[in-house]
Amino acid sequence: MTRKKIIFVIVEGSSDETALGAILQNIFDVNQVHIEVVHGDITTQNGVMPHNILSKIGDMVAEYIKQNRYLKKSDFERIIHIVDMDGAYIPNENIIEDADLEKTSYSLKNITTNNKSHIVERNKQKTANINKICSCHEIRKKEMIPYKVFYMSCNLDLIMFYMTKSTALMLRKSWIPENLRNNTKKIFMNFFHLFLTQIFL
Repeated sequence: MTRKKIIFVIVEGSSDETALGAILQNIFDVNQVHIEVVHGDITTQNGVMPHNILSKIGDMVAEYIKQNRYLKKSDFERIIHIVDMDGAYIPNENIIEDADLEKTSYSLKNITTNNKSHIVERNKQKTANINKICSCHEIRKKEMIPYKVFYMSCNLDLIMFYMTKSTALMLRKSWIPENLRNNTKKIFMNFFHLFLTQIFL
């Protein structure tokens, strides 16, 4: 029996893994998906620049193969890389410095931070790396593995949180009959699942 090839999914944190894991395993075979948690954004890591970011991504796959010695690169069907945008393309004038702020905050128009110069440099590095990987369709480490990057405008856990919260609020509205509320929730969740299926397949 032919072994199913691996879908290698790169995410930035455990919250992204939690939010996407079950959905991806519904879209693909449960034994086919491996979610690699980077615990940070590879596009902003020290020393990661356009000239070496593809090699760094290849190193992540190589490390996974090293930990699972029965694997080889030909066992991988594709690499899916999910990157949070973090307002990287925002104009510098929309980065506001507030010395009293403890944690960087994001709105639809601005980034507010206690260290503007750091965010400016981070965005410069991040956009350069994103511009590089967005035109890449494969990762080469002796063998070619198909690669595709996807972008999220905010953390996936927030997307899932607000989706669930909005659904709950909607279902409490009196104009939705009691006998239709469960079906409404199912329709909403199925639509979100279909949306992701169209993206990843």
